[in-house]
Amino acid sequence: MRMGLVRGRHKLPVETYVFDAIDDPTDLDKLWDIAEGALKGYKCIDLYVTGLTVATVTVINVCFELGILLHLFHFNPETGEYFQQYTPHRSDVNLF
Repeated sequence: MRMGLVRGRHKLPVETYVFDAIDDPTDLDKLWDIAEGALKGYKCIDLYVTGLTVATVTVINVCFELGILLHLFHFNPETGEYFQQYTPHRSDVNLF
């Protein structure tokens, strides 16, 4: 599933967004609840990020918790294209 991070921050090549708006970026519980609701049920997300770090980290954490494979896509203003960044899946990490 291709998704943008926050609707309206930048023009992105997606129709679906994790967050429609973020009124208070310090309300981490609310960010978690919104992200969890938007992402639950997916196995893989291609996320086009918009630079709001707290929202990006929240999505990374939710995906890790839910076992969702996550690919981040960042815009390169020099080429006008997006490039992919790997994020570890929880099956890649041995916590014990």
